[in-house]
Amino acid sequence: ASGFSLLSAKAAGVEFTNRLARARMVNANLLNGAGVAAGDVDGDGLCDLYFCSLDDDNALGQPGLRVRLKFNGGTVSSQGAVLRPVYRDGSKGPVRLVSGSSGRYSRNSDTQILGAAGRIRSVEVTWPNGMKRGEKVTDPARLLELSAE
Repeated sequence: ASGFSLLSAKAAGVEFTNRLARARMVNANLLNGAGVAAGDVDGDGLCDLYFCSLDDDNALGQPGLRVRLKFNGGTVSSQGAVLRPVYRDGSKGPVRLVSGSSGRYSRNSDTQILGAAGRIRSVEVTWPNGMKRGEKVTDPARLLELSAE
């Protein structure tokens, strides 16, 4: 097994369909020419996806709700913080621990990406010092910055 599993577009939070005119599908020798590019389009330091299509609109995708944690003014890692999305229907998503690893400089980023951004109503954070905070999500397309102060 590869360790990967297939996700639906809805579960991944990225929905894009490369629509082709029937004429393109009939001619098997015609190359599709569609694709995807990854890069930091908006300069926020996070990876964005740009989807290309021959016969439909291209689309910029920023998968998931991006949450940046700042602990102690950003001078200390948010390692040990716990995030949890709360969906519009009141149910709660999976817990996400910002963790470290056994390798030097090996830890999760202070910016986490939570799937199903369009369904998230708020994010609950428990900081490493035990303080708890909830933050309402007003625009799932924008970076949500949370601080322990």
